[in-house]
Formats: sequence, structure tokens, C-alpha cells
Amino acid sequence: MADSAPSDRRRLIIDLVLLFILASAWSSAFLFNKYGLRTLPPMTLAGSRILIAAGLLFLLARWRGERLPATWADWRAIAIVGTLTITFPVALFTWGQQTVDTGRAAIMVSTLSLWTLGFAYASGVEDRLTLARILGIVLGFSGVVLLVGPTALDGVGDHLLGQIAVLLAPACYGAGLVMARRLPPGTPVVRSAAVMFVASACLVPVGLIVDAPWRLDPSGVSIFAAIYLGIIPTACAMILSFHLIATRGATFTSLANYVTPGLAVILGAIFLNERITLELAAAMAVILAGVAIASLKRGPKKP
Repeated sequence: MADSAPSDRRRLIIDLVLLFILASAWSSAFLFNKYGLRTLPPMTLAGSRILIAAGLLFLLARWRGERLPATWADWRAIAIVGTLTITFPVALFTWGQQTVDTGRAAIMVSTLSLWTLGFAYASGVEDRLTLARILGIVLGFSGVVLLVGPTALDGVGDHLLGQIAVLLAPACYGAGLVMARRLPPGTPVVRSAAVMFVASACLVPVGLIVDAPWRLDPSGVSIFAAIYLGIIPTACAMILSFHLIATRGATFTSLANYVTPGLAVILGAIFLNERITLELAAAMAVILAGVAIASLKRGPKKP
């Protein structure tokens, strides 16, 4: 018994370090998207990222002796979830980041929990909306309004359309998370590889048709960014998140979402010279407060 407490503390410290690594990986995706978009069109960058991740996850599944689903019914469910959680979010997010700053995009994506809660209630998965959750949703999306700001409506140009695309990315992902209940049984690696294959089957042909990538002359930085995006914030981050969910639970793992926006803002300021304005900091605080309030769990009912 005497050794159990230090051992538990060591495991907690290790998991906290892994949680920070996960948040760092996710936050770096915003930065490397910007690097990739310098000389790569958005659909080519998105398709490359997902194709690399799909290949790595498939190889990992085979190394573990696991097989992908074999029936059409299973792949039909995988196609729905993969389209909602990977294809649309990655395409929208990558396209939107052409005109949206790294920090601003990261803060918008942090509304994922709010979208997921709303879709869960609308589909009947969540039985009721408590006052705290309603307040959290209202507060969170008030932060989005503050973040977008009235100046975005001046001219209604690409900047506003980019922000809408980035905001729709977590909305699609949230809908996909609710639909994920329909996925066939399987390990997290097999499920991840399957949905990545669906997404790559959608995004790669679009990139080939729209961008004709064989005519492009991408820089070494953009090529490295595409490879990095496929390996670190997509494939490796997915495996790490599954590990933390298995060891500490989904609630613990979700704490990374509170760290990611701040890290992304800092990375944008350091490497891309993006300004950290009072408006940006206030919007991030309001959105994260809304997410925290909406995530509050009801206590057990009194007998």
C-alpha cells in the first residue's frame, strides 16, 4: 500500500505530460496549415494530410494483427461518420485558414463541445438541456460573435467566408461524434484507420481534379508541413488521445481542448507575427468559459 501512492502520482504526472503533448500537437496543426498553404492549394494539402494518416494507421492496425471491417453495412456507417468527422472538417478548416489567422481559427474550433452538445440534444442522445448547459452554449457563441466582430461584415469578403468555414468545421465534427455510435465494433486504431480511408477517398480525388497537383511547384516547407500534419497532429495525436481516454477517461482527455487555443495563439504570434489583441483574449476567455459551464455534470439525484 505504501508504494501505491507514489506510483499513482508518477502515472498522473506522465499522463499530464502526455496531455500537454496532445494539446501541443493539436495546436501545431493551425501553424503548419499556414506553412502548407503558402504553396499548396487547400484541397491538395487536406488530401495529403489525411492520406498520410490513413496509411500510417492502416500499417499500425496490420502490425497489431487487426483487420478493417468487411461488410457493406459496416462501411456505410463508417462512410457517414468519416465524412462528418474528417472529410468536411478538414476541407473546411484548411480552406478557411487561407484567410483566418492561426489563433482566431483555434479559438473558433474550441466551440466543438458546444456543437456536440447541441447535436446530441437535437438527436435525442442527450435527454435534457440544463440551465447551466444553455447558459454555457449562449456564452460560448457570444464569444464567437465577439471574435468575429462587426468589422468582419465590412464588404462581406473572403475573410468572413473563411471564418464561417472554420466555424462550420467543428460543427460537422460535432455532428459526426454524435453519429459515431453507429460505428461497427472495433479497436480505436481500426476505427480511426477506416474513417481516414473514407476521408482520403473523398479528399484525394477532389484535390486531383481541382488543383492538378502534378502542375504545382510546392516549396520544401509546404511539403514538410503536409507530412508533419499527417503524422503528428492527425495520426499520432489520434493514437495518443485514445491512450489517454483508455487510461484516464474522456473527461481528462478533453482538458487538452482548454490548452490548445492558447498554445495556437502563442505559436501564431511567435512564428507568424500574428497580433494577440485584447479582443482575441477576451473572446477566448468567453468561449472557454462557455465550454466549461456547458460541460458541467449534474450531481446525483437525491433519494
